[in-house]
Amino acid sequence: MSHFRPLGSLRSGRKWDIKKRDMSEKGERVSERAMDAADAVRAGDAAADEETPVVRVSAAVVVDERGLTLVVRKHGASVFQQPGGKPDPGETPVETVRREVAEEIGVHADLEDYEPLGRFSDAAANEPGHRVVADAFRLRIRHDQAAAAAEIAELRWVAPDEVDSVPLAPLSRRHLLDFAWR
Repeated sequence: MSHFRPLGSLRSGRKWDIKKRDMSEKGERVSERAMDAADAVRAGDAAADEETPVVRVSAAVVVDERGLTLVVRKHGASVFQQPGGKPDPGETPVETVRREVAEEIGVHADLEDYEPLGRFSDAAANEPGHRVVADAFRLRIRHDQAAAAAEIAELRWVAPDEVDSVPLAPLSRRHLLDFAWR
């Protein structure tokens, strides 16, 4: 059984009207109203506490031609997660993920190559007492394109049957990995 809610699913179960997306031809912008609706994902999760400080990021679910998904471990971290990170001032979520993917794994993809998956929230793996809210995108690449760079200590390609043996961030395990095999 899947552990995610599709983009735009609200707590009430109402579907998000795809026409409310405010995207340019390159997919650069999604209206804040629409993304706030998608932010209701995983109601009841302990990380959804209104008082918990929030870290906003963009993350890439990177998939290769063999059906493996890429996770990375940053220097000083004990768990793996999707490539991605915090936005620079003025960046859209897709611009953020494109920059972070280029910096962390050396993949330079076009904005249109990033498929929006939604906004997800869970306990932050590397910032105790915080929750992470991630705008997630899927990116398909060739296996040989990725290499650890910048703050990445290790990267690992994971098959569905290996997930339980990999130490993963809560956001990755509970929300994002399911998208790799869809």
